[in-house]
Amino acid sequence: MRAAEEDLTRFFARDKLEGEATFRGQDFTYLYAVERSSDRGGAVYLEAEAWDGKAWISRRVGQFTLNEVKWNVADCVCKVSLKPADDYQALLEAWEKPVNVLAYTGARVSSSTNLRELGIYTNAESGGITDGTALEFRRIDKGQEGDVAGTDGWAVFLRSSSWISGTLTHGGVRERMLLLFRLVKRNVPMVLDDDGVTYLPVDLTATGWEVYSDDRTVTPPVAHYVKPPQIAGFKPYEITHYNDWSRKYGAEILLLPCGAASPGTDYVQVTGPDGVNLGGEEGANNEPECPTCLNVREQVNRTNCKSLWWRFGRFRFTRGIPLLEALNHVLRGTLPRLAPTLAADLSQHFSAATSYATGANPAANELPGLLVAAASDVKRYNVSDPARKLKLTLKQFVEDLCTMYDCGWFIDGNGKFRIEHRSLFAPDPDTTVDLTGGPAAGGPNEYEYLQALLPRKEVLSITNAISEESASVNFREAAIEYEPAETNTREDENTSTRTVTKLTGDVAGMVLSGDALPDDALVVLAPGPGGLLRQGNRPVSAAQLVRRYHRFGRVKLTATVNGEPVVFAGLRPQRKQAAFVAPLCDLSALPYGVTVHTSLSRVATLQQARWNMASGQVEVTPLLPPLTGLGPATGLPGTPKQFHTGQFNQDQFA
Repeated sequence: MRAAEEDLTRFFARDKLEGEATFRGQDFTYLYAVERSSDRGGAVYLEAEAWDGKAWISRRVGQFTLNEVKWNVADCVCKVSLKPADDYQALLEAWEKPVNVLAYTGARVSSSTNLRELGIYTNAESGGITDGTALEFRRIDKGQEGDVAGTDGWAVFLRSSSWISGTLTHGGVRERMLLLFRLVKRNVPMVLDDDGVTYLPVDLTATGWEVYSDDRTVTPPVAHYVKPPQIAGFKPYEITHYNDWSRKYGAEILLLPCGAASPGTDYVQVTGPDGVNLGGEEGANNEPECPTCLNVREQVNRTNCKSLWWRFGRFRFTRGIPLLEALNHVLRGTLPRLAPTLAADLSQHFSAATSYATGANPAANELPGLLVAAASDVKRYNVSDPARKLKLTLKQFVEDLCTMYDCGWFIDGNGKFRIEHRSLFAPDPDTTVDLTGGPAAGGPNEYEYLQALLPRKEVLSITNAISEESASVNFREAAIEYEPAETNTREDENTSTRTVTKLTGDVAGMVLSGDALPDDALVVLAPGPGGLLRQGNRPVSAAQLVRRYHRFGRVKLTATVNGEPVVFAGLRPQRKQAAFVAPLCDLSALPYGVTVHTSLSRVATLQQARWNMASGQVEVTPLLPPLTGLGPATGLPGTPKQFHTGQFNQDQFA
């Protein structure tokens, strides 16, 4: 039997011998002799003769080991179910072997981004922020730490207990300043409750956000959220002496004259003229003498207004590995003979300058430049000791990558591993195999719908992501929703979810909330010219991946992705025609993805084909495309009344 794999990440069909093989007589004697020898550990291959319409040909049909055999020594009979004797079997038996992807010895590639590109602003920036995500700062007295820090998203950013010298009559004091910071997400539209009247805030607790306040004067009402930064390895700055400002932390924090220009894109301003927080508190400034800056005194009776800057504006990732090089490295560590000499030969989809899947030109196509990096190196982008070990299996790498970009893998005619986009296997009416000849005349006019392929909702979920900037830039999840007509709306059957467990594109989450994400995730980076991540790596968000790459093989052509309308480019087969005997002598004309002409469709594909090696008959089970472009029903026969009201007790309808 030649059957297409049901896994959505596998674009191939395999030949499998159905049922058990039974060995008697001399075959049993031979196998039992091997069973009772030191040679019993190897594989046994089975060859069979098959009729191809002209002659009998020898064909390898499977393999087994003697451990898999059921022995009946008394009757001299043994039975075994055979596994395919192909490269797929060898790969599938090896591809859960962990490989250290960071052991790749080729050149590393640098990329970078900045806070603004990641969609993060500070409350010190001119003009203020009304929408999106902000990094807020606030100054409080040391005595308030227990009441304020740890509430409403506030976490300690800096403590200053610097000695402030006094005059001859004043002995001096210690500074009591604390600077706090938090993340704020403003103006998130609320959603209607099931009653259709009450608006409720969206539950974002899974990604660490808590509702702080709301505004019900606008339509729809909006909610504001807060959460503490969870920056990997961050410890609050501690200032115990005035010289600590300039010496203790090097260039990480800078004190500049009040109102000074930015020291560069590497820095964000902690103090500033618009430093009013979501709750109405003043930001990181203090006292009337320095209304937009900090009064960082050396002496009690002297004003010393300074603006404070933090080197948290630009993030450089220097340990990137080209995506296909990383994949080929893991493949070589799994089954070397399937790895091509050049990594680019793994995939036209990920290497071609112009994308055949989206039509994007070389300037807009990010795929050839994709990199991967250890999450720990992205989270701790400025450390001098990068990660040296990140183990993952080829299975994890391939299935995650295919799920993100709606691709599938196969072994090509040269015996090499390949990964390509779904659109490459779209039915082609110009290369159709005609099955309408012969006694079956293209099969019976019978078909059924494949309900499992018609969910009302399809979800792409990325486990190691938490950023949800907007509906169109959601790194964690993208949900395709169709109108219910012609879909499977049954409870527990109406949603199909595909999950990515190891790979992620959430750079913002790694930088701002790294402690909430694992070090052993593998981050996919999408740099553009000059190494700057394209739009803060948004092309690798779940929402953008679905909108751009999950356009083929859908349930319906129109839908919404995270509530926003989208038009797709192709549909999946949705009906299965009843099996019939095709006018073929073997399976050579039916490779994976072949388009066939049956009595019900000129562009059908195959679910499976069975070849009876003794009779030469080939039985096929076609998959039919959906019925589209139909108008309203006309010429329907009349429906005679089958009952009258006298048959019923009228009280039951009261």
